[in-house]
Amino acid sequence: MSSDTANPFHGLSHKELMALAEKIGTGMAVLTVASGSEGAGKSTLASHFAIQAQRAGVESVVIADTAARGPLAAWWNRRTGPKPSMSSLGGAAQVPEALGRLREMKHKLCIVNTPHVMDDKVEQLLEVSDLVVIPCRPSRRDLPRADQVAEVTHMLGRKSVFVVSAATIGARMSEAIAVELAKHGTVSPVTIHRRRDFIEAMEQGKTVMELDPRSDSAREMEQLWSYIYELLKKNIKFSI
Repeated sequence: MSSDTANPFHGLSHKELMALAEKIGTGMAVLTVASGSEGAGKSTLASHFAIQAQRAGVESVVIADTAARGPLAAWWNRRTGPKPSMSSLGGAAQVPEALGRLREMKHKLCIVNTPHVMDDKVEQLLEVSDLVVIPCRPSRRDLPRADQVAEVTHMLGRKSVFVVSAATIGARMSEAIAVELAKHGTVSPVTIHRRRDFIEAMEQGKTVMELDPRSDSAREMEQLWSYIYELLKKNIKFSI
């Protein structure tokens, strides 16, 4: 199949999507959080990444929620302190235009939160992402769904990393899932454990770093962002 034929997934042709990825990649990094499972922690990671990116000195951060009234948008609306810009992505046909507009606004980093359903919009977002973060709960049910996202990302020629999330402290299943995920791609060395402070932070429009900067949750999130940030910088040809 030539590069001019229709993309085997959805949306634009492969050639058009690659051209779009190249164009967008010249000045704005796109970090997408995607998972095939509902409740895997996508919104929690996206919101915390955005605040940590600002703390790390990224000049202009924008978060994009594929659902206008999704949990990430709800967190943003509740937030009273300094916060990143917020953008809502339209339908699949509007994704290129929306990301292009954000680039023209001189944003340096766009963090995208996606639904748990793999549709044409999500696949177009994966295609133009500089890095895809795939949270996966330590569950045999979530494992194949996370693997599906990684497989699509790989077939589209993009980079991804698994993050074991919502793990029970001390549970062996977390280690077992990490081992299984490693058979399918890169796994973050930092595991995010399930704690009440993550729920409280999201409900208050805050992050666990702001609730208690000395907490175990804050330490985990800071370490995870440092790891993700380094991976992201390796995948782009410009500074953010």
